Amino acid sequence: MSKIYLYITLLISILFLGISERLSAQEKKDTTKIDFPLYQGFTVELNIVPLAEKIISNGVSYGFQGNVQFNLKKKYFPVIEIGYGGADKTLLNQTKFSGKGMYEKIGVDFSLMKQKAGTKLLNNFLLAGLRIGSAQMNYSINNLSFTDNYWGGTNPDIDYNSITNTKFWVEVTGGIRVEIYKNIIMGWNVQNKRLLGNLSSGNLYPYYIPGYGKTSSSVWGFSYIIGYKF
Repeated sequence: MSKIYLYITLLISILFLGISERLSAQEKKDTTKIDFPLYQGFTVELNIVPLAEKIISNGVSYGFQGNVQFNLKKKYFPVIEIGYGGADKTLLNQTKFSGKGMYEKIGVDFSLMKQKAGTKLLNNFLLAGLRIGSAQMNYSINNLSFTDNYWGGTNPDIDYNSITNTKFWVEVTGGIRVEIYKNIIMGWNVQNKRLLGNLSSGNLYPYYIPGYGKTSSSVWGFSYIIGYKF
């Protein structure tokens, strides 16, 4: 898993450098484009979707997520996302899942909009980016029963308690940020998340991964952001 994590990190770094060189070449051709200083402040954000998950999912899942997004030259936006999440779900045959844990994401967004000289400068951005995420969780699966296809019959209920696990994934994101009033920022992101590692049949997996969602090789996610720019 560590090799996969390193490979993804290197891939994102190479992509970042490639995009940076391409943008730099475009800037040289566009003399009307403003050359901003490197550091343009940072934004503290709250993703309200995890807070609403308990209502949306009828009490199945819950969570909290805060972000810090840095603004470099109004073009590059490194971001750190930290959250907590969990789920309590009764599955098929009265099998019960309960799990929770912390998660972290790190990545970078790129502005797809150009701000030119002679126009009003706005803190509004159309963004596309990448993330690497990891979750450290503890979960239990109770009343698990299964049918023996060889000997026949159903095995008695089995309990798996206090299982600890770490999961990694990558995300491709797209979204917007809009300044609605004097440094108050709102916006949204859509994410396509892909779990690292194979999901083999017959193995025991958590129903829910904090920060990722229901366990699957690929899922979609949505974030709605409220923030303040410093």
